[in-house]
Amino acid sequence: MSKQQKVTETKICRLCGEPKPIDLFEKDSRSKGGRTNRCKSCKQASNNVAYKAFCRFKERYPDVPIETTKEEVAQIFEAFEGRCAYCNVEESDETGTFHLEHIRPLSREGGRHHVSNLVISCRRCNARKNNKPLAIFFRDYLPFSYDSLRFIVEYIAYFSGRTTAEVEQELIRDADQWESERKERTEKARTIVENGQIPTASGE
Repeated sequence: MSKQQKVTETKICRLCGEPKPIDLFEKDSRSKGGRTNRCKSCKQASNNVAYKAFCRFKERYPDVPIETTKEEVAQIFEAFEGRCAYCNVEESDETGTFHLEHIRPLSREGGRHHVSNLVISCRRCNARKNNKPLAIFFRDYLPFSYDSLRFIVEYIAYFSGRTTAEVEQELIRDADQWESERKERTEKARTIVENGQIPTASGE
């Protein structure tokens, strides 16, 4: 192999998927070709909390297009200073591992894997919010402060290229729709009970 061939030889990193010069992969006699399958920068990043969150996120949604990069996930962690976006606690053994949380749930229209729709959340807040609209969660959950809500509104506006007023109106519409749907479900359940239409265990 000539010197020129050695300089131009590349390898694709299994993590970032980018072709890089072979020298950017550590030597490893156990691997095919004598080099590791992940580049040095990805190995270094693997020790980073944001990077690990990004990897967990991709593993959780393997069949759904991810519109967010690992660099943007790092920006999310930086924006919230590594704290839960809702209750403002820091990650610890008590809170459990933080996750990327969808502000607008994927089950709702407009829910996306986009940086403007993602924050970091502790396990408790993630479970409590579930698929509730942000405004409803704020109303019902005491640890979610007004300051945290205001920051999230500004965060959404910044990453979505909208004004805070536009974001606020969208959150209000989401909350109104949620309440309307809940009222409709309640009325339907009441009608079923009043008409004696509750199915029995035997299905009769």
